[in-house]
Formats: sequence, C-alpha cells, structure tokens
Amino acid sequence: MSTPGCTAESGLRAAILTLLAGGRVVSTSEIRVRLADTGFPGLHQERVYRLLHALARTGCIYRIHPPAPTRTAFWSTRPPDTHIARQGAPVTTARTPEAGRTAPS
Repeated sequence: MSTPGCTAESGLRAAILTLLAGGRVVSTSEIRVRLADTGFPGLHQERVYRLLHALARTGCIYRIHPPAPTRTAFWSTRPPDTHIARQGAPVTTARTPEAGRTAPS
C-alpha cells in the first residue's frame, strides 16, 4: 500500500490490512470472523467497524457501496470504481413508472 501510514506494523490494524491486502471486497462481519480465526477472538462488531472507518479516513482502505441498498458494510483496499468495472454490475437499477401497471380497459 502506497499511502503513508498504511503499513502493517502489528496488532489488530495490521491484521485487518493483511486480510484486505488481496483487494477482494469483504464485509465487516467476515472481517470480524476471520480476525477471530487469526488470534483476535471476542471482538465486538462496533470495534471492528470503528477501526475500519479510521483506516478509510486515512485512505488505507475504501468502503464499497453495492448497487442495491443494504445494511452490510463492505471494504477493500481498491477504490470502489474498480470493483464496479471488474464485476460488470450496473451502478444503479431503476424501475420505470410504467412497470407493474396494467393498461386501463
């Protein structure tokens, strides 16, 4: 990672950066579970989420907003626009006002 301050020195921050190093999009829940498997058991979701936000504020990682509304937060070391292009997913999905209406008889 080229952003200053994004080096993986040690501890929880380093473990998160290591988990996200591959550039894959990962949810907060998956990060918490994987951290528990790597020596950080009993972490609360809120603590992980706060640290992810702190890393995002410094530019080390990005929060990825999927095209469909969801409460799940996703994170990656790659910018959001690269995920949309790679996955080929539309940025928005819209229904026309006429969809689902029947013609008057």
